[in-house]
Amino acid sequence: MLLYEAMSGRHPFRGATIDETMHAIRVCLPPPITVPNASRERQAALANYFTAALSERPSDRPSTASAVGAALRRVLT
Repeated sequence: MLLYEAMSGRHPFRGATIDETMHAIRVCLPPPITVPNASRERQAALANYFTAALSERPSDRPSTASAVGAALRRVLT
């Protein structure tokens, strides 16, 4: 979540209340991040990465730091 916030400047699931935030974490996808001068393919790859990385289901998320690094290298190179 920290990388998402650093890149977008906002929390991906922030609601007006804690209950709204928790509900969003459980059922919503993170809003896409716009990266200036990035291709549509790269924007889509980044959105797919954050959808997986911020998934409520642990099995959808990268399981190790090296898996996170590999996924980000695929997206950003």
